[in-house]
Amino acid sequence: MTPAAFPALAPPAITMQGPGDSWPQRPEEPDQDWVRVSQYFNGEEDNMEGWPPTRTISRPHTPFSSSNTSSPSSFGSHISRSRSLRSVHDENAKRPPREWRADFSMARSLGSSLGSMFTKARSASISGSSEGSKLHPYIRYSSVSPGMHLDLRKNPSTLRFRALEREVNPWDLTRFACEPPVAGMRVYSNHYPWHIDVESSNPAGVTLHDLFSAIWLSMMTPISQADWWNNEMDEITRERIARSWAERCIDEGERQKGVRRVDFLMDRCVLLGLERGREGMWEMKVKRQ
Repeated sequence: MTPAAFPALAPPAITMQGPGDSWPQRPEEPDQDWVRVSQYFNGEEDNMEGWPPTRTISRPHTPFSSSNTSSPSSFGSHISRSRSLRSVHDENAKRPPREWRADFSMARSLGSSLGSMFTKARSASISGSSEGSKLHPYIRYSSVSPGMHLDLRKNPSTLRFRALEREVNPWDLTRFACEPPVAGMRVYSNHYPWHIDVESSNPAGVTLHDLFSAIWLSMMTPISQADWWNNEMDEITRERIARSWAERCIDEGERQKGVRRVDFLMDRCVLLGLERGREGMWEMKVKRQ
């Protein structure tokens, strides 16, 4: 095994049994601004009654398509059912919602050097409180030999640590995320519009379980209309996010639940660790799948 290779393990299937060990349920209830893919793009009603039996279709459709086509070019016709062109233009001119990071630029996230004309106008970032602490070696990022691997589209039970020649178990996750322990952490990615705030579930400090639970809940949060329609987003960006949504959804039940925040990462959905970021925060280091 080369130093850069992970141990050859079957995908972990962790049964979380122990103190504070269960992963939280994904947020399924939409807020009033939730973007319902079926309403805006597919012309169907959302099924909020629970998860239907798993099934796959040979030609999954995107948020821009009807049930009869998978072409993003049909997006305009479906939008026009509920909104006028003027309404769409007005919404595209709106500022990003306050929940977005003040320093986030979609253009920079996509690799453009143009940046965002609006980025500086938003309020300043809130500083973290991790000065003087170091990350646990399990989650400490290294470009040469990353210490962990997690597909952010999947449940944290698929998490793997390089240092462990076995599957991750619940007790591994009771370790503190930082030394000395901290009461809270603020996490971000250059490719993700939102901060992720991590709070300790016990007086001692944030554990690895606390950290990955917070990341999981953030990634699975349904987006709002304001996330989808604002002046950081353009048609090309929405099409790329739509493709990520289509690739992530394994059945019609999941497609009916719409776009989630994780889809904004597009193809950069593999977390390889964290490192110290700016203003006392921690940066998630992600790569393309």
